[in-house]
Amino acid sequence: QGNGELLWTTNAGISGLITVFVTPLITFPMMYWKKKISYEVRKGLHYFFFFFAVAMCFHVPVTAIPNGGFIAPILGTCIV
Repeated sequence: QGNGELLWTTNAGISGLITVFVTPLITFPMMYWKKKISYEVRKGLHYFFFFFAVAMCFHVPVTAIPNGGFIAPILGTCIV
């Protein structure tokens, strides 16, 4: 369809790529290696939530309420 360039040319595409990259870094170690990883490393991996939240704030325009426009104010309060 020729829509592949939207991944790096639009806000939704770039923020989506960041989210797709960061989410496994947060979740997979907790799901599969929780007992093998020290507490400090697990806590450190949770700091990736900051990048996830910032990316999601830019993923949907605020004017898109109720279809996701609420995500920026909600996750914005989580960042602060």
